[in-house]
Amino acid sequence: MADQKAMNRQTWAALKSEGFAPGSDLPVDAYFFLTDEASTRALGAELQEGGWRADVSVDDLNVVASCTIARVRLTDLDRMVDELEALAARHGAEFDGWGAQL
Repeated sequence: MADQKAMNRQTWAALKSEGFAPGSDLPVDAYFFLTDEASTRALGAELQEGGWRADVSVDDLNVVASCTIARVRLTDLDRMVDELEALAARHGAEFDGWGAQL
C-alpha cells in the first residue's frame, strides 16, 4: 500500500503539472487482476455496488473499474487506494493501481 500511495504523489504532481486544479472532478480507472472467474465476477459486482462502473473480463480474469471523484484532493486518492486494496484482498485480487486522463 505504501508503494501505491507513493505513486499517488507522483501522479498528483503530474496531474497538476498538466493543468489539473485540485478540487476539480477527476475521472479515474482502477485495475485488478484475479485468478478465477467467480472472484472476478464478485469483485466486479462489489465495485458496482460501491458506485463504480466495472468492466469485467472473465476470459482475461481482470476488472477495470471507472468512476469520477468529485472535488478530489490528494487525501481522497489515498483513501481510494486504501479502499481498493482492501477490496482486492477480500477477493484474492491484485490491485494494479489507478490512472486518470485529463
